[in-house]
Amino acid sequence: MAGLHFNLASGKPFNPILGETFQAKIGDSMCYAEQTSHHPPITHYLVVNPKIKGWGYIGMEASMSGNQINMNFTGKSFIELIDGTKYQIFMPKFVLTGIMFGRRYINFDDCVKIVDLTNNLISYIRINPDDRGFFGKMFSKDNFPDYFTGFIASLDDVTTDKKTGIISCDKKYQLANITGEWSRFININDTCYWRQDEQSLLDMERMQFTLPSDCAFRDDLILYKMGLNEKAQEAKIYLEEQQRKDMNLMATAKQKIK
Repeated sequence: MAGLHFNLASGKPFNPILGETFQAKIGDSMCYAEQTSHHPPITHYLVVNPKIKGWGYIGMEASMSGNQINMNFTGKSFIELIDGTKYQIFMPKFVLTGIMFGRRYINFDDCVKIVDLTNNLISYIRINPDDRGFFGKMFSKDNFPDYFTGFIASLDDVTTDKKTGIISCDKKYQLANITGEWSRFININDTCYWRQDEQSLLDMERMQFTLPSDCAFRDDLILYKMGLNEKAQEAKIYLEEQQRKDMNLMATAKQKIK
């Protein structure tokens, strides 16, 4: 939840190339990623830290609805602590509005689920929950799209609505309640565990050995950082044409094998 606000810093998009990699040391964490599929886009990743390990793959499925694009994250993401406790993470839906007209906004919707596979627990968080009622929506100034609410409970004590997929739990079985705004703070049982304005970012360092496929070596990105936008666009188009050519070659090879 504390990392969602980083998605607000959107810039010029550079589509990842199939086989493109990323390596970096951030604080005590060694981070690795690779673009393993182009259509649909899928990224596999591994983060290794002395106290925690994260791994999995993330895909995206986009759909357009009126003036907005809805992006559903697919794949599987896991975190394991040094004591062996293992979690599975389910990301919220990403929403981009103002595609055709109006101001453009980036936001999140739906829910976040963190399942403790070791202890049979779940943290369930609803972003921008629609549970304030008619008058609550009219007069409440505290709740807006960044607001979220949720709970921690045993998986045995929760129920899932088959139509909506919304998870609920009787308050008497909830082990903790969660409230906050994903762009500002997180409270668990009224204790603040994270505030965005108190966060300090760790420096990112290049590893001693970096693969030639690393995104830092892309010609279009290097030119773009130098301010040579036209040449960067030409390099970007060239890389995309090369990728389409490679895809056609792979498709032809598959047909020959059949």
